[in-house]
Amino acid sequence: MVRDKLRTAFQFTPMSHYCPRRVHNTIDFLWTAAEKKGLEHKIVKNLCLVHYYQMAFRKKRFVPFYRPPQRVRICHAGMIMRRLGVGTIPR
Repeated sequence: MVRDKLRTAFQFTPMSHYCPRRVHNTIDFLWTAAEKKGLEHKIVKNLCLVHYYQMAFRKKRFVPFYRPPQRVRICHAGMIMRRLGVGTIPR
């Protein structure tokens, strides 16, 4: 997953945008995270979890908004207007 995310980030950004020193530091960071279970490993692990949950909640299925039939809405609006003392709603 981390490999795919890095690959897509590098595909769509021009090479002139990157500083060679920062790229080298990033590669060193990832190698250290892979070799030792230190702070680097925890950071990468947490980034992976954040990405996972963002994708999981993005894929929720669509639940359409419930809209009552027209007749029910008119009756409800008339009831509200009678309570407020405004008058009646034409049918």
